[in-house]
Amino acid sequence: MSGLEVSLKRPTDFDADLRAIGTANMVSGAAGCMPGFPMVGETLLARRFALRRWVATGAIAGAGVAGAVLGTEALALLPRGVFAVVIGYLGLDLLATWLRDERRAMAARDTAIVWLILAVAAMAGFLEAVAAGFILAALLFVQAYATLDPVRARSSLAARRSRVERPVAATLHLTETGEAVAVIELTGYLFFGSAHRLGECVRAELARPGLREIIVDLSRVQGVDSSALKALMRIAAACDDAGVAFALSALPAEVRPLWPSADPDMSGALQETLDDALFSAEERLLARGPETTHKEGLLADLEGLLAEMPEGVAEIVTLADGEELIAEGSVGTMLYVLRVGCLRAEIGRDGEAPFVVARYRPGALVGEIAVYGSLPRTASVFADGAAEVLRVDPERLQAAHPLRAAELHRMIAAYLAHRLARTTKLLQQISA
Repeated sequence: MSGLEVSLKRPTDFDADLRAIGTANMVSGAAGCMPGFPMVGETLLARRFALRRWVATGAIAGAGVAGAVLGTEALALLPRGVFAVVIGYLGLDLLATWLRDERRAMAARDTAIVWLILAVAAMAGFLEAVAAGFILAALLFVQAYATLDPVRARSSLAARRSRVERPVAATLHLTETGEAVAVIELTGYLFFGSAHRLGECVRAELARPGLREIIVDLSRVQGVDSSALKALMRIAAACDDAGVAFALSALPAEVRPLWPSADPDMSGALQETLDDALFSAEERLLARGPETTHKEGLLADLEGLLAEMPEGVAEIVTLADGEELIAEGSVGTMLYVLRVGCLRAEIGRDGEAPFVVARYRPGALVGEIAVYGSLPRTASVFADGAAEVLRVDPERLQAAHPLRAAELHRMIAAYLAHRLARTTKLLQQISA
């Protein structure tokens, strides 16, 4: 079917054609007929003769009926010399096409495969030639695929973060110390060739001073064979020997039972998603750093700035577990800063569970995109457990105290600048 598509120089609906062939074979097979299949040579011959579809199919069906009615003796009456000339012409035409004309559009390696197929067909047979060409093409594909880099992106925790929004103090600490955590995101299908290149990448990371942890993400990997799984186990062992923590996220379900879960070190390395692995690494880095409280950073500055303001400019709102703070698609002018508890932002999907796009910790800013972009709210925000937020109305603050309003905008601009700088750094890392 692929050969016909190339030869006819037009797209082919493989599904429709193969369904038609399968249906015809089931019907004819019930009557004891031989199965039919696409034939490149005969199709090209019909095209050269400009035969209409019904003429070609009718002639084939008529020949079958004639053979059934008149018997095989009738074949002796046909001009076999004419058929031999037509078949010979067709074979020479295909040879000229592929060995002369198409050679200009093929690489030297592909041309060599064509010549090999011809040589095997001449010395051994047609099926042997097909098998030789298929095996050689498969080997060349494996060799070419093995040279592809399985690493889709390489970054660090300084730029690549979980979906948890944190106060400025914690964010700055992660930016300063995040290079100690390497994040390697893979793609494609992992087998012995690509796993070798992954091992080289991990060894390069292990040689980097100050490394504390390596996260390898497989969420964009289509599959993992047994040799690649063994390579991942060796990588985990190499990290353990070097005193570097190892985390493996989104290991495909079909190979997860093969991971040595009985080994505590190996089982602890598995994470369900990349976001889980990033969050765990962030928590460990923050635990090693100076203690940060929700009264530091943006929240502390805002509470000081908004002290003694008229009613309605800033107020504290308490939320019960699961209570909605912001509705997706709504229009609002309020800014929120989380004081106590946790929030989650999620996007609704038709017929599916909502997708969580962010989680907030005390000190995080919420709802700024809609306010400063004059846009509908991009996600719904709910309380994860009891929560308390500081709600700020920038318009009322502007009317009551323009200087403090300007200071508010400056604070938020600095907060957003830190986020933009982190995004820029991530783009620099993954495009390197």
